[in-house]
Amino acid sequence: MYRLLPMSSRRCSPALFALLAAPAIWGCNDSSSSSAPPAPSASVAVPASSAAGSSPAPSPGTAAAGSPTKPDASPTDPRESVVRAWNDALTRHDLDALAKVYAAHVLFYGTSMTRDACVAAKKQAFERTPDYRQTLRDDRVRMDPVDADHVRAHFTKISSVAHKDQAYEATLLLVREGGDWRIGEETDSATDRALARSCDTAVGALASTTKPAQEFLNTPVSKEALAAGFISRGWMVFPPPAPGAPYSVAFHSNFPDHMANELFVDVDPKTGAASQADGTEPLKVHPALQAAVVAACK
Repeated sequence: MYRLLPMSSRRCSPALFALLAAPAIWGCNDSSSSSAPPAPSASVAVPASSAAGSSPAPSPGTAAAGSPTKPDASPTDPRESVVRAWNDALTRHDLDALAKVYAAHVLFYGTSMTRDACVAAKKQAFERTPDYRQTLRDDRVRMDPVDADHVRAHFTKISSVAHKDQAYEATLLLVREGGDWRIGEETDSATDRALARSCDTAVGALASTTKPAQEFLNTPVSKEALAAGFISRGWMVFPPPAPGAPYSVAFHSNFPDHMANELFVDVDPKTGAASQADGTEPLKVHPALQAAVVAACK
């Protein structure tokens, strides 16, 4: 039986400091353990606020490497306008403005969550660092197209807390949603390097963006589950039981006295292909997430 530890016992990657200089509120993994092999090598919890978020929408991924790079975006580029609106909203601590620029689902520093959960995380960061400010170095944004509906915006952000500035190479994946450009992913180079070093993390990130996983993570919590003490939803990554076998990612609901597994997604570490454990047809995944699994699991 796996045990969900209190929030104070969860580990956070130092690489995620760049989120808003508040590493304690994002990117945390449950420190779960097991007495029976194989032990899960990674665990992620999604709080109730994100589980009861917006209705499911196509899950954002990361852009494929090697995309042609265009010159700096023009000031009238609607895609750049989204980046600047996001930057201004962070500096002004404007949650309503942030909600307008995020897509329904966001891959947020390696964790898939709803728009509401993402904005809630920013709110927590603002409360922890009320003097946080952010600017774009040299006021420049470089657009890297993926396809007609996806483009990566690259820039250097300067985060300021307690009168100390720190520069981060950052990226936003912009996606078309309802005819408008919105932010489908927020990350930075430190987070990307951390994800690339961990096969388990790459497998979990890929599995969490599949359609059945998104439906599970974002379906409103039932009254019955709430009455039973529902805490959160999340996933655990189980290593292959034998060489050449796939990883298994268990998606579960956490309660005070137990954890209920409700969905399993298998991921082939050699190809990054995903499928449900019941043998159904392959699941659609973003090519960049597949490439990240292959690179991390070599």
